[in-house]
Amino acid sequence: SLSIKDPVNRVLDLLQKVSLATFMLIDHVGHMKQWKILPGGKRAGAGTIQLGLKFFCFSNFIGALTQMKKFLALASSSSEDRRRDEFTCLKTAFKHLLLVL
Repeated sequence: SLSIKDPVNRVLDLLQKVSLATFMLIDHVGHMKQWKILPGGKRAGAGTIQLGLKFFCFSNFIGALTQMKKFLALASSSSEDRRRDEFTCLKTAFKHLLLVL
């Protein structure tokens, strides 16, 4: 992530990874609240997990943006495998967008 040269790509990649790690942490805390390992109210576990899912959606949205940025960069290149790489970028962006829904 930090070895990426372009600062925009570096920030997008870092945002995606940090938001995904945040989702994982919040999700674990929510499960511990549901299992009554950590204290919480009636909906404390479910509310915590819903908060985590917001970070998961944000992470996938950033992933889709990153893939679309790669797709646009590939459109202007003249690589031999350009068509295959463009299809892969579009397919991955579509997967990310479906996860956001």
